Amino acid sequence: MITVPELLQQLREGPPKGSPFSVALSNSQVPGRSSIYRNWKFHDALLSTLDPNITTIHDMFERSANLYTTQNCLGYRPYKTESDDYGPYSWISYNTVADRRRNFGAGLLRIHQDVCDSLPQAGVGLWCTNRLEWQVVDLGCMSQSLYTVSIYETLGIEATEHIINQTGLTVVCASVDHLETIQNLAPRCPSLKFIVIVDNVTLEKGNGAYMSHTSGRLPVFSLDYVEDVGKHNPRSFQPPTPDSVITINYTSGTTGMPKGVVLTHKAAVAAASCAMSIIDLREGDRICSFLPLAHIFERVTEAACLWAGSSIGYYHGDIQSLVDDLKALQPTNMVNVPRVYSRFAAGIKAKTAQAGQSMDLTNRQTLSSLHGQIAKGLGLDCCRIMVSGSAPIDPSLQNYLRDVMDNTFKQGYGLTETYAITLAQIDSDESVGTCGAVLPAVEVCLQDAQDFGYMTSDQPNPRGELLIRSTTLFSGYYLNPAATAESFTEDGWFRSGDICEIDSLGRVRVVDRRKNILKLAQGEYVSPERIENILLGELPWASQIMVHGDSDKSHLVAIIGIERASFAKMVNTLYADSPVSSPAGVLMADGFFKLTSGECVIAAAMTEIKRIETSKRMNGFERIRAITLLEDPFSIENGLLTPTLKLRRHDAARTYRSLIDQMYA
Repeated sequence: MITVPELLQQLREGPPKGSPFSVALSNSQVPGRSSIYRNWKFHDALLSTLDPNITTIHDMFERSANLYTTQNCLGYRPYKTESDDYGPYSWISYNTVADRRRNFGAGLLRIHQDVCDSLPQAGVGLWCTNRLEWQVVDLGCMSQSLYTVSIYETLGIEATEHIINQTGLTVVCASVDHLETIQNLAPRCPSLKFIVIVDNVTLEKGNGAYMSHTSGRLPVFSLDYVEDVGKHNPRSFQPPTPDSVITINYTSGTTGMPKGVVLTHKAAVAAASCAMSIIDLREGDRICSFLPLAHIFERVTEAACLWAGSSIGYYHGDIQSLVDDLKALQPTNMVNVPRVYSRFAAGIKAKTAQAGQSMDLTNRQTLSSLHGQIAKGLGLDCCRIMVSGSAPIDPSLQNYLRDVMDNTFKQGYGLTETYAITLAQIDSDESVGTCGAVLPAVEVCLQDAQDFGYMTSDQPNPRGELLIRSTTLFSGYYLNPAATAESFTEDGWFRSGDICEIDSLGRVRVVDRRKNILKLAQGEYVSPERIENILLGELPWASQIMVHGDSDKSHLVAIIGIERASFAKMVNTLYADSPVSSPAGVLMADGFFKLTSGECVIAAAMTEIKRIETSKRMNGFERIRAITLLEDPFSIENGLLTPTLKLRRHDAARTYRSLIDQMYA
């Protein structure tokens, strides 16, 4: 019988050369749909778990805590007041995490019984940035068959109130910076009874507990106190079942109020099993946690790490200083999103161009040595595997980073509703522009999208909307049966909303999105994300791009966020007599605005864009006719990026409406 390590190795290496990565099931095609495709290794049945003894994430962590007892589990960089910076990573072991989550689960139930005169009947709110306490709370809740409800950082008051009330939360575990917000919401959230602060803070002591005595305010307990209560009032585990809810994960959404995606332990185990087939995680490996844990992409990654006995180092909270954390951690694997990879590439290209002034970069060995130094400067010289997800990555960007980093660079695809798991490239798939093979827990097919001109009868490859069935699939949208019914076909397939193509080797490529397709005045359909990814992969001075097309206009415009250092170099070629070398100098305030809006600069930027459009053979209606250059136009802070760095296209268009009108004038 094949062992788990042997199975994982086979899945990563893929089928014999020339054989398809995903196979079409015989006699599975019906009118209006393609054949059904499954993973080459799992064409008879879908994977539910790598280990029959592991059917819940609680089971998984119990196994890991017993197997990797003293191995580093969760790490953070402590702040050093004397030097006003962050020190090297400090770690707690698997055994320590196991003890802390046991104590937290027992303590939470005891305090809940004291405050509410009952045991919890709903979920537990979890609201903080990535940190080791997040895992302690989440694993602790699982140990007592409780589930967590993620509240993410930039949700907004109205949506936060909606989530607390819809799920009937009685307790929210949060970082101290959210304390006042929760207290202010409490009068409008009648189910909410107390708060647990996950920071190391000192609170007033009263009635045997750390809590506030202010009239009309909720009691507040520290995480340390909850764990101490559990330590002195131990309680047996109440393990979840495979069908128990593990989380209600609210989608950040690019429009409207977020929907609660109900996910089970069964889905989580199948997803983590698949994640381990994508990433070669080993005992002692290291990943850096910075993509929001409130979203499923990072959550499944960390579950796989805990299963494998790897170590998770949490970034110190400032995404602008992420490279400092990477250099301190030296991650062996990285899971990231295209926008961050694009910033890495822009920095690498800038450093390469600078080095080219004094080095012969036509020499392959010299260039390879330089790239190794740059990778080390990013803290990625130990990184064996990089995975991109959340949005399509431009093929040229994937090729470039694969070459520069000299590692395995894969693209994957998933949704919150599929626990981030659907498709991924395997080690032997060195193609670009595809999301790779159907994963072992999944089966997919395509359905005609006739209104957009995509048909499963298209040649040479079928095209249409991607439909999904899997053991990782969600149970439905919480208390929203109408939205749940709308998201499924009559015969039980989940509608992804993405237009895909499946090639002869069973690799899936996203070609359009139903929700993000623009329709121009002449009836042409345009995918703005595809154009944005092409330009981001080619323009070293561009850090963000939003391509926009009004339905009553026949051409596209774009708002482009500039990368300061690279932009300064471009401007220097135009203003040789007055070089713009200092980001803190000329590129500030009015001077910066004058540069980015100057006709000469705009013309130079448009020349580069036209060159790329021509080289990529883009259609006339896909070409940009006017641009506006801004610094950081889209961010989580201004509400125009989701926490997973997806553009809120509708909100961005509304925010920059006056600039869009000017470009069309």
